[in-house]
Amino acid sequence: MPTVHFLRASPEALPVKTDPLTQPEPTAPTADAGLRLVGTAALNSLPSDHAGILLLRQACAAQAALVADAMRLQLRLKQDGRCDPIQAITGTSSLERAAAELADLVRVLDERLSTEASR
Repeated sequence: MPTVHFLRASPEALPVKTDPLTQPEPTAPTADAGLRLVGTAALNSLPSDHAGILLLRQACAAQAALVADAMRLQLRLKQDGRCDPIQAITGTSSLERAAAELADLVRVLDERLSTEASR
């Protein structure tokens, strides 16, 4: 499993959660630098209401939310002077592990959609 690095930020610097599905998005999802989606550029050939595009958009939003939640939890635990027991034992928190696993799934979906778009 690839290593995922989380940046620590102040609570004020954390982005406000918005629902990307309610925002109009006429084009394919943009590549997130952390996810490094290689096939995203090819996705413009698929219709914007394509089920795979919608699923990719939802998965990217869920992965970003997991990363933000992991950072928030780390900040809260640090402020309270506590540690995450799972992170203390395994080296990563359950939210960090879930974000990394979802990032892997997003990359697989991106590659498959890219293959479909190139046909």
